Amino acid sequence: MGKTVSVSKDSPGESSRVLLNGRVRRAQTNASWLWICAGFISNALLMPYINEAVTLLSKGIATREDIDQVMVLGMAHKMGPLVLADFIGLDTCLSIMQVLHTETGDSKYRPSVLLGRMVSAGYLGKKSGKGFYEY
Repeated sequence: MGKTVSVSKDSPGESSRVLLNGRVRRAQTNASWLWICAGFISNALLMPYINEAVTLLSKGIATREDIDQVMVLGMAHKMGPLVLADFIGLDTCLSIMQVLHTETGDSKYRPSVLLGRMVSAGYLGKKSGKGFYEY
């Protein structure tokens, strides 16, 4: 992953931003000034993507391999959504989705039933040795 620091636009005044920008430059990374949102911008974008992949799998629309391969080969992603979920941790994905759903009330963040069942069964992804794939 790239080096990026996300900073709330509700952070203290301009002098603090100037100081932080200087530190960020010295660390050879980038700062993104963002409005506050539930669960960070990256999670707000990523979790519906992962959740939709889980839903496609649970409905039998595509296999796990097909879902991941479409995104790797067809969309030039470094890894597919199900492999990514395994690396993040299925319990972590579920928790983030639950927070986003609770805080926003938006149905796009409602976790897939399959994801909840997998976490309840102890399939947490790479850290447990089994998720959508075996490790």
